[in-house]
Parts: sequence; structure tokens; C-alpha cells
Amino acid sequence: MKVSDFSVIVFFFALAVTGYFLLPQLPVKLTPERTSHDISIHCSYPGMAAAKVEQDVSLKLEGVIATLPEVKNIRTVSEPGQCNISVTLDENVNIREAKLEISTLIRQLHKLLPEGASYPIITAGGSNTDGSSVILSYTFSGPGTARELATYFDKRILPAINSIPGISKVVISGRPERKLVIRYSSEKISNHGMTSETISREISKYIERQQLGRVTETDDNGKDRRVYLSVSNLVDGNTIRWQQIPVAVLNGHTVLLGEVATVAMEDEEGPGTLRINAHQAITFGLISAGYANSLHAEAASAQITAILRKRLPVGYDLMLQENSVSVVRNTLKEMIWRISGIMLAAILSGMLLFKGYRYVFVLLLSQLCIVGIWSVIAYALHYTLTVPLMVGLCIALIFSIYGVVIRMVNSSLVRSGVLYTLAGIHLIVISTLLSLFVTDAFVRADIWDIAGPLITYTLVSLLSVWLFVPALCNKLQITVRRWRRRSYTAPILRVPCYLYLFYSSLYRCKWLLIPGGVLFFGLPLFLLPQYMQPGQPGAGLYNKTIGTSIYRYTIRPVTDKWLGGTLSQFVNQQMSPFAYQRKDQRTQLEISISVPVGISDNRLVAVSGAFESYLRDMPQLEQFSTRMKGDGSAQMRIVFKDAYAQGGFPIYLKSRLEEKAAQTGLASFIITGLGAGFSNVKRNELGNYMIEVAGYNYRQLYAIAADIRRKLLEQPRVKSAVVRNTHSNTERLGEGISYEFSFGMMGNTILRDADMQAIARQNGHNSNTARTLVSIPMEGQLVPVVLQSDSSTTIDLWSLLHSPISKDSAAWLRLSEQGGIDTISKSSAIVRQNQQYNQVVHYTLLGDEHFGEYFRDNMIADISGHLPIGYKIAASTSMEALQAARQLCAALLLAMVAVFITGSVVLNDLRQPLYITLIVLFSFTGVFITAVFLEVTFNECAIAFFLCSGFVAGGPLLITILYSGLLKSHGNRWAVLLLFITLRRTALPVILSAIFCAGGFLSFWYYTSDTTNYLKMVCVAGSILIALPAYFLFLPVCLAGKRIHQQYNHLQRYKK
Repeated sequence: MKVSDFSVIVFFFALAVTGYFLLPQLPVKLTPERTSHDISIHCSYPGMAAAKVEQDVSLKLEGVIATLPEVKNIRTVSEPGQCNISVTLDENVNIREAKLEISTLIRQLHKLLPEGASYPIITAGGSNTDGSSVILSYTFSGPGTARELATYFDKRILPAINSIPGISKVVISGRPERKLVIRYSSEKISNHGMTSETISREISKYIERQQLGRVTETDDNGKDRRVYLSVSNLVDGNTIRWQQIPVAVLNGHTVLLGEVATVAMEDEEGPGTLRINAHQAITFGLISAGYANSLHAEAASAQITAILRKRLPVGYDLMLQENSVSVVRNTLKEMIWRISGIMLAAILSGMLLFKGYRYVFVLLLSQLCIVGIWSVIAYALHYTLTVPLMVGLCIALIFSIYGVVIRMVNSSLVRSGVLYTLAGIHLIVISTLLSLFVTDAFVRADIWDIAGPLITYTLVSLLSVWLFVPALCNKLQITVRRWRRRSYTAPILRVPCYLYLFYSSLYRCKWLLIPGGVLFFGLPLFLLPQYMQPGQPGAGLYNKTIGTSIYRYTIRPVTDKWLGGTLSQFVNQQMSPFAYQRKDQRTQLEISISVPVGISDNRLVAVSGAFESYLRDMPQLEQFSTRMKGDGSAQMRIVFKDAYAQGGFPIYLKSRLEEKAAQTGLASFIITGLGAGFSNVKRNELGNYMIEVAGYNYRQLYAIAADIRRKLLEQPRVKSAVVRNTHSNTERLGEGISYEFSFGMMGNTILRDADMQAIARQNGHNSNTARTLVSIPMEGQLVPVVLQSDSSTTIDLWSLLHSPISKDSAAWLRLSEQGGIDTISKSSAIVRQNQQYNQVVHYTLLGDEHFGEYFRDNMIADISGHLPIGYKIAASTSMEALQAARQLCAALLLAMVAVFITGSVVLNDLRQPLYITLIVLFSFTGVFITAVFLEVTFNECAIAFFLCSGFVAGGPLLITILYSGLLKSHGNRWAVLLLFITLRRTALPVILSAIFCAGGFLSFWYYTSDTTNYLKMVCVAGSILIALPAYFLFLPVCLAGKRIHQQYNHLQRYKK
């Protein structure tokens, strides 16, 4: 039964009206939520060296976790006294079920862990609740101490903030942290024959016997609540009798904690401590609930904070620091203006093409209907209106208008395959975007934020142009004149002769055009590896030809330069990583202050306080703030008043601050914000080359890495070399330096398992550095229990090696008799990746890049022949970016296959879809050129390749289908004439549509203040514009070039 046009129109209108009622119900956020599939496991083993922790704890935990089939990656870091295991699960696994399964295995394994090892703590990843999810950030400042400010905040501010609807969590920073400090007497514990490890172990055991752990519950309002589980109330820090905890038994006497230490609650400035205008300040951020509307939460918080601000005492202030909701609001405004511009361009294009208001009416009505129906689908799929989703909607709107224009231009040519053209164009877009599923989950998530809504919108658009637009055209009696058979013979003599000459010349030069296009695109010869590892298929022949030094250093530089084309320019460009663009565009200065490792934070407080005193009396400043980061660094931010922001005072102040920074000792400064930045930061560059070795025995692997380092240092051109277990190429001055003690063959086995720091403390070395033992609930929060000495004494290296020591009642020994210090280690941690150890040798080589690669390759080839079975050596690189690029290349290859298969199904041919695929591939050069010009990385503009695959394929697919339909109706006799008729009929719609689409994408560049998601859209415009000439040059030659050339020769003979 045929459905009437009126029924189709009513059905679509009903869905659209429903969608516009549901559209305001969609939540609005800045960024989409991310769900992590990572599980972290932490276990402490106080007083033990990293090797002992790995042997007794890490390997056992890693072994049981590796048995789970859903585990993709395991990374284990064993450090002195603790181990951390990071587990990456398959993205399709339920994170809660996986956590329960891992906790069951650990519960069974806990009995096999050594005495003194804590119960492993499991932390499962959830949705993102970091700074990227904070929608509003406030600062509360005032006179008085930090504790007074925190008390007022907890009693007056925080309860009101927690009552704001749509807020799930409040993140607070800058509030002084409460800690329970156990400060022991070094003299007393020495008289009792005890060490700090003894106190640490006994206190941890005492508390862990009572504590079961904690769980997180979510109430009806979506707010998280922590519940602590314990056997009795002894775990409550307010009731526990700290002085009565037994810490040792000596000669029948039980030594209590109160005899050797004092216990007191203290305040400490935690990380993120902030001061504004020399006053203490607290920063708190509001995180919206999962399906809440950020706009509504912002309005409610504005009302409540306005009331709180009126009730503040004199001198106190509550200010809005950051507002990510304003970014969403500005993006909505930009989208409205952009959509208005796109629709205006569509109206002008419709007026040029159709010359009637009824066509424009159908165009606008169809787009309003598509948006309404998509809103229904978005509500059903629980979409959240984020900035990437809005970008995807604008792209989908451009493509939808493109499809409607093609449908209306050819509304009566159903037999010519217009419907198949529309179906093919839409299916190409969908199939190319679906090819993203072969990429990594994190790479796909960033692209899918745009591609997901684009696919759903494209499906709705296809349904609309297939059913709704024809029904509306029939009701409005919109028709297009049919081309009749007799009209094809009339203009034979009217075809300009220069068209025959032009296309005939192109056909004769086809063997020059094809290589020219290939070279313009680029041959990927520069992507070939320098050499292949022995044992790989074809490695022998490859290394004897392409892997030879003659090819690598003589021939390859020439081929990479002249045969690489735009592809090599795109791949080899030195692009800076994406930098966050500050939303606040006001004139300001930023000062980063850091102190060397080992210097007390009091020095950092003194330096920042001196700068604050210098700025306090300047009336030209609106605000200056200081944030202590807790890692030996601080960040100062200076904002100028509007009257002085554009004058010469900011430059003058910056020069004075640079002079002050240069005269300040024991601190490093980075001053940015105006002109060239100032920096006196010193960093150690570990080297400009890296060699990585991997194996299954840590000691043997480290010995191999140390041997590589020794061989490198023997070379006169090697300036420095160091062994690390990481790819990081920089470190702060003095960071991570430690001496490694190597035991001899006769070394005492008991001492092998000991922590060198524990041995040093036993020998008289005491540090007043605080160590966190455990955290317990006190005063309504989780309070850390900290162990600290009342004094600090040091021991020199000679005394440590030659003084007598004992371990667990063993005989008195000397370390110098057991081995020696022969290696400087940059990290005391032991790292395993998927049950395999890795060591990286960083070295600095004096010479150019080609010589450096030649030296490194020869060094690797010389060492690889002497490695044990199962060990590998290679030039080390950062594999994350390379792996993501490879996955994206595989997805692009799959997208090209999708274009070819879809075209083959629509055209019922294999040759013509190949031409369309080549045009799409050639359009990638537009992305290459635009990306190089805009300095966009491959990962950032990856979606541009997938989008241009669909947009570029539409034009040649329309030309090819119409031409094939005319050939089937009138035969090959009129092939040349039918081709010119097809080009004449499709030239204006295709050119206007291409210009319209390119203009729509270019609008993302000029009408926005944030380039996060928009520069990649400009790359699509570049691909469309560079592919447009190929529609009317390359495609006609491929379709009928030979016939045109023959007919041109026939006309030339006829004229003679």
C-alpha cells in the first residue's frame, strides 16, 4: 500500500514538534564525560628495598591479575617500601565486575603475602571528575589565619554550596590539611635499640587490625558519600589511645609509643595553597551531576553566591574565578550565528539554482524538520550537548543542506539514479566514520564526540531527502523540466570546439598528469625504517639494499626531499603540541617559581612572599594571586586594571620583576605574558638519543644497560650517558639521583633484601622528612598519620660503608665487605610492562643527525649479536603517539575501502568507483597543505580525513551516476555529448555546493575564540577546494577521455 504524501508530511512534522519539546531537556556541558577502564592497586611493604618488594609482593599480585582474560596491559612500579600496579582493561568490560573479580583474587592471595605487607588497596577508574569537569570555580579569601578561614568556610559557605541542585561534588583546594603527627625522639629510640621502621610497622599493624576499608555510595541526588568500615570504634582517631600503642618489647618490658614520641594534630599547607592580594584563600570547584544541565546549575549557584556575598564579614570576599559554562554559552551563540550564516548561504544558493521562493521554503522546512527529529533520537540515546557535539551538528547541517540541494535539483530524475546518488553519498559518510572503530579507545573517543552525532544526523537526513522532501515537492507542485531524447541531438554542433581540444590535450598528457598527481601527493618512501631487525621476514634483502649506509646517507635524503610531496611536508613538520588557550584575554603576567630538589619549601614561601610584598602597594594592579603546588613550585598570576592594561606599565613591571628574579638565589623563575619570556630554569638534558633494552631478568637487564653506557662513554663524541627506566628526556636539577649498592657474589643474603635507607638510619642517619603511615577518619574527614623525627642527622658515605651494622639479629657486618658502589642510578624504582623489564640508555652525541643515526645503528647492531635469548634492543622512541598514528592510518585505509565498496554497490561497476576513490585520495593533499599552514598535528586533524572522504565523494558520484544513467538510456553512440550534457547540468550545483560546504567549514575559523575543535574543520575546506578541479578535469578524462580524443581527431579531419 502506497503511503500518501500528506501522511508522510504529517508524520515528519509530528516527530519534529516532539523533538523541539525535548530539545531543552538535554543536558548542557562543556566537555563529554570519559569513563576510564583502568584499575590501580597499591600495596605498602615498609622498610624493604625495591627488589624485595618486587619479589615478594609485586610479582605475586601481577601473576594473579595477568590470568584475567580482559586485561590488556599491566604496568608495575616497585619502589622502596611500596608497589603500584596499573591495569588497563578491555573497553567492553564492566569496570565494577572486573574490580570485584580482582578483589576476589587479591583476597585469596593476601594470605601468601609476607608479614608486614599491607592489604592491597584497589582503586577503579570512573567518569572524569578532574578539573575538566569543573563547571564553576570560586575563590574565598579574607584576613586571618588559614585555619580561621577554613573554619568559616566549612560552617557558612560549604553547606550552602552543597545545596545547589545539579551539583554532584565540590572540589576544594588551598584548605590547610589536618594531619596527626607522631614525632619521635631520635635519642630515645636509639637508646632502646629501635628504628623508625619499627615504630612505622607496629603502628600500621595496630590500625590495620581494626580497619576494613572504605566504600563510596551515591545518594538519590547523585552526590558521593564515603563510608568507613571498621571492626570497632578504635579506628576512629578521636578515641584511639595513641600513647598506649605498644611499639617494641625489650627485656620483658613493653615500650609504649608515648615513651619515645609525642602525638599532636597539626595543620599543613597542602598542595594548591592560594593567596590573593597577600590574603589566604580557598578555591573550590563545582562538578555537575551526570545528566544535569550546566546552565541551570550556573543560574542557581549565582543566586546562592550572591546571598552569601552579602553576609560576608568585612574584609572577606567570594569571587568567581573560572566559568566554563560561559564557554558553553558563547559556543551556543557562535553556533546560532554560524547556523544563521549557513542558512543564509543556502538561501542564496537556492535562489541562484531554483529561481523561486518555493524551493527555498522546502530547503528551510526540511532542515527544521531534520533538527527536530534528531532531537528525539538524541533524547532517546541520552546525548549531552557539549562543544564537540555542537561542532558535529554544524557539520551535519552543511552536509544535510548539500543532500537536499542535490535532491531538489534532480527531483524528477528518479530513473537516472538520483536517489541512489543520495543514498551513496550518505552511506559513504557513515561508512568512513564507522571505520574509526579500529582506532584506540582514547583516540576514538575524541573523534567520536563529533562523529557520533554526525552519523545519527546523517541517517535522519537520508530519511528526509528520501521521503519528506519528495512529498513536500509534490504537494507544492515543484517540478524540474525533464530532458527528452530529441534534445540530445540538437546541441551537437553547439558544443564548443575548445572543450574537445582541452579534454583531448588532457588525455594525451595523461601519462604526465598521473605521475604529477602522485608526486604532488607524495611517495611514502621516507616512512621506510632505517633497517630491519634480524629474524624478520625479508630482513636480509632489505638491509642489503635499503638498509645500507649508501642508500641511507646518500640516496635517501634526495628521495625524501623530492619524492615526498605534500605528505612528507605534513608528516615531517615540527609542530608544537596543542597549547591551552586562556579564556581570560586580559593583560596579565604569570610567574612560575621553583626551588631545587632538597631545598625546604620555606624558601619557596619566602621568595613568593617577597614578590607579594613588592606588588602589594601598586594601585595599577587589580589582583595578584599565588598558588603553592606542593612539589617545590608556585604559580603567581598578576592581573592589571583596565586603565593600565594597554599602557606601558605592564612592560615596565615585567622588566622590574625580571631584575628581581635575576637577583634572587636558590630559586628558578619563568615569567611569561608579555613579549619574550624570561627564564633562568636549569634542567638536565639526559641526552638527544635513546637506546632501549627489554628482557625478563631485571639484574641482568640492568647489567646490559650499564655495559651499553660504558661502551658509549668510551667513544670520544659521547658527552654523557645515563640509564633510566623511562623515556622522559628531562629532569629537574638533582631529581631522582641515588647511589646503587652492588652486592658481590658472597654478599649476605639478609642484607640483600634490606632497604639502604633503613640501614643508614640504623647507623645513625635520621631525617626529619615526614612519612605517611596510614589515613584514618577524624573530625569528619580522612586524616593522614605522619611519622617524623624531632631532629635531622646525616652520615657520610664512607661511614655507611665501613661502620658495623646488623639486620634482624644477624651478625655484625660491614657493607664494604659485601660489595661496593659502582653505579649512579637515576631512579630506584623497578618498572615492568606486561611482565617485561625495560631500561633506556640516554646519551648525548656531538654531531649532526645523520651521523647520530649512523652511530646509534652501528652500536645497536654490535650489541644485538651478543644479547641472551629473549632480550631485545632497539632505538627508543615514544610509542604512544606512533601507535595512535598507525591506528589512524589503518582507519583511513579502511575508509578508502569503504568509499570504493559503497561506490561499487551504487554504480554496479569496479572501474568508476576507482576514479572516485582516487579523487578522494588526492583531496587529502588539501588537508596536508592546510594542516602545515595552520600547524595542526595528525591526531588533531584526523577527523578531517574522514569528513572529506564523504564530502568530496559526493560530487564525482553524482556526475558518474547521472552519466551512467544517460548512457543506459541513449547508448554509447552519444557518449561524448552525454558527458558534456552531464557536466553542464551538474557544474553549477556541484560548484555552488562545494563552495557552500567549504565556506561553511571556513566559518569555524573566523567566528570562534577557541581553536580546540575548529582548525581541523578548516582542513576539510582545503580538501574540498583542492578536489573541485579534479571533478571537471580528472573525472571526464577517465570516463570518456579516449572517445573525446577520437571524436576531436574526427572533427579535425572533417574540417580539412
